[in-house]
Amino acid sequence: LNKVVEIEVPKRALEWLNKRLAENPDRKTVRVFERDGRLIIQIVLHKRSVVERPSDPLLVVVDLNSSYGIIVHYWDSKLIKTEKYRPPNRSSKLIYAKRLMKVRDNLYNQGTITQTQINVYSSLIRKALSGSMKSWIQQTVDRIVRRVRRIARRHGKEPLVMIDVPSDESLRGSSLQRTLRSFARYLENVLSWYGIYWEETRLYSTICPNCGSKLRLKMRTRNTRIMKCPKCGFSADRDVVPLYWAIKNHTHDKSLG
Repeated sequence: LNKVVEIEVPKRALEWLNKRLAENPDRKTVRVFERDGRLIIQIVLHKRSVVERPSDPLLVVVDLNSSYGIIVHYWDSKLIKTEKYRPPNRSSKLIYAKRLMKVRDNLYNQGTITQTQINVYSSLIRKALSGSMKSWIQQTVDRIVRRVRRIARRHGKEPLVMIDVPSDESLRGSSLQRTLRSFARYLENVLSWYGIYWEETRLYSTICPNCGSKLRLKMRTRNTRIMKCPKCGFSADRDVVPLYWAIKNHTHDKSLG
């Protein structure tokens, strides 16, 4: 085009980029394209990490099937800590978006709105529905990965992250399932960037890790759901059951090795 275009990079984005560049990516590329009438420029950093499965790791279990949102367990011969992350409440955003849609449609029916103004309303609606969730995913994943690296250094072990991918039929096609899948993809990318071994695996919350029987709800409180196996007597909070499955799977794989 024979033109020079200068684009100001926000200070926060520039600080993030400098940190990533200091971590020596293998390849750096820039993509320029148009989306919804806007010029989009993306800086893409690539880093290849080949990591072997640690034999005596810090076990990190990321439960994405939880109705709570995201639950993370840290285990090294005993439970170190459990953290819970709930996605932001989007109800207020949905109400705001519906109001914008109603105003836009009324103005359109009255013939008092231009196509440019329609596009502005549509842009505001998309931003209201998608912006906050993407930011929450990025911030939460970054927080989890920092915690994984810090606890692993403290215990002198390499982390092994087991990610329970959502497959519950009740979530299929829902906005929560899309959020959890996006969360899993971003988490796996960041873990790979830092050379942390991860694997997707099925970790059950309603099946007994001892005998494989169906767990039954024994007691429910505001913050807990105690499950019990009618066959072997195993009992635990439903949110903790996936951790027992992860320990069992890792122990089995280790014995095979």
